[in-house]
Amino acid sequence: MKLRQNVILYQIFVPSFFDSDGDGVGDLAGVTEKLPYLARLGVDSISLSGIFETTDQSSDEQITDYKKINPQIGTENDFRTLTETAHGLGLTIAVSVPFFATSKSHDWFEKSRSAQNEYNLYKDYYLWKKGNGAAEKRAPKLAADLADSRKYTFDSTNKTWYQTTRQGAPILNIDNPRVRKECVEILSYWKETGVDAFLLSGFEISVRKTAQAINTPVYKVVEDIFDTGRGVYRLLKDIREKIGDDFSLLLENCKTDSATIRYLLGDNKVVDSVCSASFLRTTSLPYASHFKIGEFLGACNEAFSTDGSEERTVFFENRTHRRILADLADPSDIQKLCMAAKSLCVFLMTATGAPALYQGQEIGMTDKRKKYYFLPFMKEESTFLETTPVQWDNKQNAGFTEAEFAWKPVNENYANINAAAEMQNADSVLSFYAKMIAYRKSNPALCNAKYIPLDTKNDKIVAFDREEGNEKLFVVCSFSSKDVNFTVPVSIVKTGGNCILSNYPIVSKSLHGTIGLRPYEARIYSLTKEEIKRLN
Repeated sequence: MKLRQNVILYQIFVPSFFDSDGDGVGDLAGVTEKLPYLARLGVDSISLSGIFETTDQSSDEQITDYKKINPQIGTENDFRTLTETAHGLGLTIAVSVPFFATSKSHDWFEKSRSAQNEYNLYKDYYLWKKGNGAAEKRAPKLAADLADSRKYTFDSTNKTWYQTTRQGAPILNIDNPRVRKECVEILSYWKETGVDAFLLSGFEISVRKTAQAINTPVYKVVEDIFDTGRGVYRLLKDIREKIGDDFSLLLENCKTDSATIRYLLGDNKVVDSVCSASFLRTTSLPYASHFKIGEFLGACNEAFSTDGSEERTVFFENRTHRRILADLADPSDIQKLCMAAKSLCVFLMTATGAPALYQGQEIGMTDKRKKYYFLPFMKEESTFLETTPVQWDNKQNAGFTEAEFAWKPVNENYANINAAAEMQNADSVLSFYAKMIAYRKSNPALCNAKYIPLDTKNDKIVAFDREEGNEKLFVVCSFSSKDVNFTVPVSIVKTGGNCILSNYPIVSKSLHGTIGLRPYEARIYSLTKEEIKRLN
């Protein structure tokens, strides 16, 4: 399976998707049960996260065995049943594999820890280092660019320090060829079970920002091109060379820059897509309390108009990035919340790259928010955000589980926002997503055309062209809760056009120099001469 621009990816965090056995935790059988729902929605591929054996199913960093299914969500037979059922419905299966860090309970870490005193082959599986000071009890220093995401943790067993994530998970040494070999063998194992794609997450990789380095032929010593992540690049090459090319390989939640993305997707192509999240810098969980729509739209415009952006996978939400609907509209105003969700849908489905949805996004789910103070003397509240189980109906626990309690509390708005009600409503967010997915797949210009941003200074409206050959579309989406006017560029007005799709039922068909947009209104205009004649 190869991801293309007309492929729609649906991201599933299994423990919070659907509980089929009533224990309060989502499971693989629950995903299998809901596959017909996803097929009707129109998605092409589902990515699964949270499936491996772990000490903390809330975290991607606490895996204890990459070749074992977390027993709380099912068995390997359940996984094979899921894969076979999905393939029967025309859906492909991707698995998110966080090779960046593991649990301290992983067998590799136990062996690596003991190897610091008695040597074995696992000695350098992790990033160990002696401490500073006479007694070596002061933490080693980290490079400044790593300090926000890593720290050193002291191991009392061998009196040595090791690098961890900020949450305390030991970081793997991907520069070690033995570690890379282990990773390749793990992916080979899951490929044999029917997996069509892998999403590798958590890595940091950046190329030196010089034209000479970016254009260096693949037969040169490519590891010298990278400032960071040389081992990551070698891992990606090993995966391609040793597993084959009949599957998709993606990078997600990785720190990269535009030059690196062009290199990874260019002539030296080692990945099929990079999940573009650079514009989500203000939406990282759990403490994303300063989201600004203007910054988000500006970063989107920059990312979508960059060369090679059509080969990226684009998501506005996932388990580590907040849902932004409640920042756009008053959560208590369901009508405006739905219109905001539809406007985001238009933007995602008309932007460049392969669109990716996160579970519940298609029904307009919002985050569950907890307010608290970091410290007692602080005057301002901060907001803790957490993703919640999918809201399937208006029954207890939103239909997610028949248990008395779900493993994560459901959002209280499930009575108004749930899949069962929206499937019966032709004007719902769910129905609109299905309509937009079908529209995108039927329109080649949305898969291949260039993205040309317009009026980038507007902090509540995004407007852009998608143009390829004779096909040309003009898209405008408002994220304002009020009526606003948008001045259409003169060049577009001269071309003329007709509105062919909107999230409002009654819209003026003709394109004028000024467009009056209602709250959260989104419109798509065809500027193709043949299409204009046909519509008129």
